[in-house]
Amino acid sequence: MNRSKRLVVILVIAAIILSFGIIALGKKTDISNHWAKKEIQYLLEKNIVSGYPDGSFRPDESITRAEFIKIINNVFGYSDIGEVQFSDVKEKDWFYDEIGKAVAAGYIGGYSDGTMKPNNPITRQEVSKIIGLVLGLDENKSRSADEFADSSQIDNWAKGYVSILKDKGYISGYPDGTFRPRNPITRAEAVKVIINASGNIIGIPEDYSQGEAEIVEKEGDAEFEYVRDHLISLPEAGSYDEEKAQEMIDRIMGIDIRILAKWLSYGGEMRLINNNITDEPEFEYLKGEVPRGWEGTGYTWDDVPGIGGPRLVLARIGYSEYGMGHSSICLELHELAHGLDLGVFGAISSTHEFKALQEKEKESIFGDHVNSYYFDYPDEYFAETFAYYYKSEESRKILQEKAPETYEFIRTLGDRIE
Repeated sequence: MNRSKRLVVILVIAAIILSFGIIALGKKTDISNHWAKKEIQYLLEKNIVSGYPDGSFRPDESITRAEFIKIINNVFGYSDIGEVQFSDVKEKDWFYDEIGKAVAAGYIGGYSDGTMKPNNPITRQEVSKIIGLVLGLDENKSRSADEFADSSQIDNWAKGYVSILKDKGYISGYPDGTFRPRNPITRAEAVKVIINASGNIIGIPEDYSQGEAEIVEKEGDAEFEYVRDHLISLPEAGSYDEEKAQEMIDRIMGIDIRILAKWLSYGGEMRLINNNITDEPEFEYLKGEVPRGWEGTGYTWDDVPGIGGPRLVLARIGYSEYGMGHSSICLELHELAHGLDLGVFGAISSTHEFKALQEKEKESIFGDHVNSYYFDYPDEYFAETFAYYYKSEESRKILQEKAPETYEFIRTLGDRIE
C-alpha cells in the first residue's frame, strides 16, 4: 500500500441492528403494554431505526427470511458475497447480495428443492439454527429442547440449536410450555433474540449511513499518532488513573497498525471508561442481564468490565489483568479483538479455517483454564489468542509454543487486509 497517497475510505456502515426499515420501530402506541417494550424502546431511543408512518411498531407481525438474513449480515458484519444458485433468488431482487453474504458466511443453505423462499416468514426454529451457526455453537452439546411440550414438532436439524440457545437464555418458550418451532417468529421476538445473542456485538452509538471519511496516510509516527488520537477515547481529564490508561493505550497501539487503521476507517472506537459498561448509554439495556456463560453465577453485565462490538469496544481502566472481573490475559486486547473480528475481518472466527485451528490447538493452550469460553466459542478463542499474541513477548511465546498454527494465523492477520 502506498503510504504517501491520500486514502479516501468510503464508509458503507449499515444501521447495524435493524437497517432499512426491515424491522421498523415505532414510538409508540402498540408497544406500551408489550412484553418486549424495554428492548424496543431502547433501540428507538438510540435512533437506531424508525417507526412505520402510522406510528406503529407491529411487534407481533412476522419477518421474512430475507429480512432476517439482512439483519444478521449487518449485526455480524458479513460482507463477502458467495455464489447464489437458488432458483427463486434473482439478481434484480433487493436481497440478492444479502443471500450471497449468507452463503459465503455459511449459515444458510436453502431447501432440498433448490429454493431459498426468501419472502416466506422465517420460523422460530430456523432463527435458532441461524443464530447457533453464526455464534459457532455446538449443536451436539445439549438436548434440552426435549423439555418443551411440543418438542416432537422441532425438526432434527434444528433441535440441537434450539437446545443450546435455550440453555444460554437466548430463546425461551411460551407459558404453556411449548416452543412452537414452526411458527413464524414475530418482530418483537426477533428483536429480543438478537439482543440476547449479540450482547457483545451490538451497542452502536448512532444510526450510521453511507458517508465518506478521509484518512491521510503518512510514513511512520504520523500515521501511528493519527490512528491513536482518533481511535481511542478517554473519560474526562482528572477522573481516571492516567498511568493505567496509558498502559492500556500502549498495549492497544502495539497491534498491527494496518488492522487498527482499517477498523478506524470503518468507524471503530476504542472507549476506555472508569465506570460500569452498563452506565454507558449504548449498553444501558444490559443492566441486570446475564452474559452468556455466566448463567448461575449471580453475576450480570453490571459486573463485567469490558465488551466488544464491531464498531464500539469498551474497557474499564485499571481492570486489564486476569481476575479483575474477567478471565482474560488482557481485558482491552480481548475485547478489541472481538471488534476487529467482526468489524474488520467479517467474523473470521466463524470460518471453517479458524474453527479447525481452535479444535486442533485449544486443549494445548487452554486445557487447564478455568473458563470453558475458549473451548466452547470460536470468537472467544480468537479474542483470547489475539490477546496472547499482543500482550507481551512472554505471552506471545506461550502462544507460539502451545498453539503454533493459531499463532501464525494471528501473526498474518494484517496481510488479509486489502
